[in-house]
Amino acid sequence: MQNNISKSISKIAWGFIFVLIHINIGTVDILPDFVGYIFMLSAINELTAESKTISQLKPFGMILAVWNTVTWILKIFSYGITVLTFINILGVIINIYFTFRLLTECSMIAKKYQAENEALDKKIIRNRNIFTVTITLCEIISHFAFVIFGYEQDAMLYMSLILGFVALIVMLMTVSALFSLSKAIRERPAETDNPVYDDTQSTYSIEEETENTDE
Repeated sequence: MQNNISKSISKIAWGFIFVLIHINIGTVDILPDFVGYIFMLSAINELTAESKTISQLKPFGMILAVWNTVTWILKIFSYGITVLTFINILGVIINIYFTFRLLTECSMIAKKYQAENEALDKKIIRNRNIFTVTITLCEIISHFAFVIFGYEQDAMLYMSLILGFVALIVMLMTVSALFSLSKAIRERPAETDNPVYDDTQSTYSIEEETENTDE
């Protein structure tokens, strides 16, 4: 059981790596985002016994996987998707929500399985919050700020790049915490459902009580 949970957390970590890191050959990303979402969906399916609410993320993960598959294929054939601005924004919102909820689920699992001297749950929550704020600001600047406030486009670009870089670093730290969590779960002693009682100690206690009664 714990081995399966450990593997599932590793899948989530690897999924984020595929989503976060882009290595392009021409217009093609050789680490496509949709592969990352497939990893995460697989992990979600395996963790349904551990969490009652994690299955709620399946529809959002499927939308992200399909959408990123479509955009990846379009890029292979050099088709742009700039005309689909509304859909792009909707995809960003779904991605932020999906990431926020998934990291919340991981923090709850960390709280249950982490070692006493670790605080992986708090690290994941802290990084989740920082990522959510920075990536939201980054997307607002990218899509809305220039139109609304009329700032210079170069200034908007620099601000967006800085926020995006901070979000990337924070998420890489989160990935490291997830791998640490996977290791902690894997190395945690398995809990037995039927505790073994010490019959010798029980007998001794009964005999001792009998002696005390006789006195």
